Amino acid sequence: MAGSDKLTLLKAELNMMNPPAERVTLLNQLLEIAASRIKHKGITLDDADAGDAHLQVEYAAWLYRRRMQQATAQMPEYLRLDLNDRLIHEKGQVISNG
Repeated sequence: MAGSDKLTLLKAELNMMNPPAERVTLLNQLLEIAASRIKHKGITLDDADAGDAHLQVEYAAWLYRRRMQQATAQMPEYLRLDLNDRLIHEKGQVISNG
């Protein structure tokens, strides 16, 4: 999925249809940070996979909300479970293909 599509999904997730340019820059950076942090968890994101794009957008939305609302640093349960499921799925394929 193209970066512009992920940005569109992120804006919709955050209810921002026409954010100012500086906010768009922040959202793009959060998408990059989300991808980097997901990679550090051992997950290889596939740009062609809609589920992986959604996971990246969910993570970026949480980073935004946490930063903007000064919410607790604890990751929401749904996101933690999505990350764990994705990691288990990827590692399971490596073992079965290994």
